[in-house]
Amino acid sequence: MPEIGTGLRQHSQQYVADRDSTGTWRILNAWHNSLQGFDPDEDDVPDDHEAVTVLTEGAFEAVVKHATAEGVLDGIKFEGVPDAVYAEAEEEIKLLKVEIEELSEKNEELGSITNVPSPSVLPTPAPVVKPAPPLSEGAQLKKHGMDGILKIIGMDSIEG
Repeated sequence: MPEIGTGLRQHSQQYVADRDSTGTWRILNAWHNSLQGFDPDEDDVPDDHEAVTVLTEGAFEAVVKHATAEGVLDGIKFEGVPDAVYAEAEEEIKLLKVEIEELSEKNEELGSITNVPSPSVLPTPAPVVKPAPPLSEGAQLKKHGMDGILKIIGMDSIEG
């Protein structure tokens, strides 16, 4: 872990992190009391040392995701990123948070609509009546004859 020691001397930070080619993260607490006699150029700090925390790639991603969701990473500045970029990003974050809040309120309003009738209260639609198929010539003659008979009977009941 000499890379971490060198990083420690250059940055004077309490925690220094390093990621190896396998994706394993090693975090050194450079201010840990057990490192008082530590020489970063000559001494290696083993992974099982009490000043070292070892995280797998998956564990590291889980920590970052949770920290992001909790807002812990808000306002952290990274080396080499100009202040103007941070200011622009923070402004966009504020606008997006307002938009999220507005959409959440609309979603709650739409979800709480109570005046929609339940399906059991809705009127039953009228059955669809299909037109009768055309009658054959014989059926048309019979129907015409029956209509004539009904007219005669109807006229007879009126006169009588």
